[in-house]
Amino acid sequence: MPLLMLVLATVHSIVTSGFICSEGSRVSPGSVKTRQEPTCLTDYISTSTCEWEMAGPTNCSTELRLTYQLNFIFSENYTCVPENRDSTVCTCDMLMDNVVSVDIYQLDLWAGKQLLWTASFKPSEHVKPRAPGNLTVHANVSHTWLLTWSNPYPPESHLNSEITYLVNVSNENDPKDFKIYNVTYLGPTLRIAASTLKSGASYSARVKAWAQSYNSSWSEWSPSATWLNYYQEPLEQRLPLGVSISCVIILAICLSCYFSIIKIKKEWWDQIPNPAHSPLVAIVIQDSQVSLWGKRSRVQEAAKCPYVYKLRS
Repeated sequence: MPLLMLVLATVHSIVTSGFICSEGSRVSPGSVKTRQEPTCLTDYISTSTCEWEMAGPTNCSTELRLTYQLNFIFSENYTCVPENRDSTVCTCDMLMDNVVSVDIYQLDLWAGKQLLWTASFKPSEHVKPRAPGNLTVHANVSHTWLLTWSNPYPPESHLNSEITYLVNVSNENDPKDFKIYNVTYLGPTLRIAASTLKSGASYSARVKAWAQSYNSSWSEWSPSATWLNYYQEPLEQRLPLGVSISCVIILAICLSCYFSIIKIKKEWWDQIPNPAHSPLVAIVIQDSQVSLWGKRSRVQEAAKCPYVYKLRS
């Protein structure tokens, strides 16, 4: 009977311990405390990273240790030495080989002999893919830009065929000018028509990855690739601009000719004497105003008295 009670007590202790670890908990009160419990993510190939915040400034590498062990028979217990990301923030990279979907690890955070936190960690439920690499941009003869990058996972990895991408293309001189492209097909490539971007502008592109079937987080952005977008617009796009420029030029020429003629008239034509102001013209005008009756009277008078008319003349 005492032996049976001992066995039941042991089983109850194991089950209770397993339940507590699955949710994660602070365990032993003491002088060293965590302000924010660890959050852990894995690249699902070799490394899992945990990050947490301490209640005060802490030298993570000397004061803390994170132990982890696969919940499997005869599995080894490993120790991760954390590093400071900030005065109160610690991170720890745990090496894990051949991760599969059923793996569950037991995690324990220690400050000396004081257990600060304990939890179970299932990598397949906390995936954050690696960032894509080798992003390059190539010009294409069909007035398109070809963006290529490398899949962050080797062919034998479970995530190799599960990765989709998000590409951000932005104008380096105009933060509001950017485009987002979802690449849901398997090939790590994207073609962008040069005409969809501003000609003569400098653009940069970056890529991040996501594993949809694992409901993963987004990876970090890849290093950027930059290029100068140049292309010749088709005739139908250049024609309105050409017509506008031609109209402006013609208007400028017409105005220039008009003002030139005004200037020439003022400086040269207006300086030529006007015959209309001559005294001779005044006499001619007065003579032309004499009535035809007056002319006839004078002719008749001359016919009657030719000698007198000659003397008067």
